Amino acid sequence: MRIEGVLRECADIEASALLGQLSFGQRRLIEIVLAFESHPDIILADEPLASVASTLIPSVMRRFRGYTESGGAVVVVAHKIEAVHWEADWTVEVIPA
Repeated sequence: MRIEGVLRECADIEASALLGQLSFGQRRLIEIVLAFESHPDIILADEPLASVASTLIPSVMRRFRGYTESGGAVVVVAHKIEAVHWEADWTVEVIPA
């Protein structure tokens, strides 16, 4: 799917929108979409859900899942473990001592 379609589907962002007109969460979504677009073997996502509207989190996680199903790998570091856990093949939880 082209970038424009993903942006509209995930966050209702028009391709013609200027970056300065977008919220921090919408900019975060653009970063995620651009990471997918370059088709790396592995995506390292540090807090990708930070500042993303809670209504969009399932869509973002489905994108990560789709990426792994197509042969890529995704490593996600997140505080919102409940959002990541249901889409993860496995999780590692770090608990402070």
